[in-house]
Amino acid sequence: MIARKVLLLAATLVATGCAMTPEANLSTNPSIESARSTYRQAAASQEVRLRAPVELEVAERALAEADRLSNSGADPAIVAHHAYLAEQRARIAMTSAEYRKAEAALAISGEQRDRVLIEARNRELEAQSR
Repeated sequence: MIARKVLLLAATLVATGCAMTPEANLSTNPSIESARSTYRQAAASQEVRLRAPVELEVAERALAEADRLSNSGADPAIVAHHAYLAEQRARIAMTSAEYRKAEAALAISGEQRDRVLIEARNRELEAQSR
């Protein structure tokens, strides 16, 4: 009976240890967690997915590289550097999407302005011809 309890306890500890190992590895480097958080924010944005998909993909690849380096036991300074790059690339994706959205709004407002000017000119010509 005691051997059975010890065996059950040992199996539970092994299973718990295996389940916790990846999480512990991921949380040991806060720069990767920060990069991951920024990437998730960018990836969750419909504007980023629509207007900056290439930049988002570059950020995703940079984050994967930082994860790969971290998991392979690379120098923490190198891992932090790659995590920094991944975070900055995610920020670039968000900023690019904002910029492209503003460009689109500017183009639309320019078209609307041109339409209003043409309509005003047409009304002026009609008034002169009467």
